[in-house]
Amino acid sequence: MSRSARFGVTAEIAAAITSSLDVNEVLANVAHRVAEVLKVWECDIYGYQRGEETATCLALWARASDAGDAEWIGGRILLTDQPTFAQVLSEGRMLAAYLDDPGLPDADRERMEAWGEHASLLVPLISKDEVIGCLQLIEKRHRRVFSARDRELAATLSALAAGAIANARLFASLTESEHLYRSVLESMDDAFYRTDVDGNLVMASPSLPRLLGYDSLEQVIGLNLAREFYVD
Repeated sequence: MSRSARFGVTAEIAAAITSSLDVNEVLANVAHRVAEVLKVWECDIYGYQRGEETATCLALWARASDAGDAEWIGGRILLTDQPTFAQVLSEGRMLAAYLDDPGLPDADRERMEAWGEHASLLVPLISKDEVIGCLQLIEKRHRRVFSARDRELAATLSALAAGAIANARLFASLTESEHLYRSVLESMDDAFYRTDVDGNLVMASPSLPRLLGYDSLEQVIGLNLAREFYVD
């Protein structure tokens, strides 16, 4: 694939990532595009939290669905059962696994035989120097030797997938913080409020309307405190 073609593919996947706020939809789109571009049978995307003994399947796309593929989304793999996968996560480096490799760990060989896999390329998903998952490219039709160019493209595309996962985690964290903040705010007996730069009320505790002589928050949000309540 030429440099311009690789750039085009990267741009397409970047556009797919920004086209939706639904991380499941985004990652499914990424898995599909990566599998098509690298011409593999299947692409799986896993999430990982440092220190855990499992990784969670976040997205999967295959050229032909196997029974249970849909149910596997959200499923967890035990890293002690997949030595090569665990090594990728612990060392943060890309590794290939080939069924006919005499040095392939027995646990990996048994799994690949069970799922009919001839080769796989495991690419760490890294965000801010931390491994947060793995992109797994799987070939079931024949032995596939992943070239240096394949690996370069996989690394580029994995960075986009890592960005999508990191953004989803940040959004979830901010949403949780907002819910906690609002819970604390709503349980306060004392009045609390926030205004914008013009003095318009944009947030308040439930006790503020009562203190100001109003019946509900809806009646006070948007009022200009300086104009309505303060006297020169």
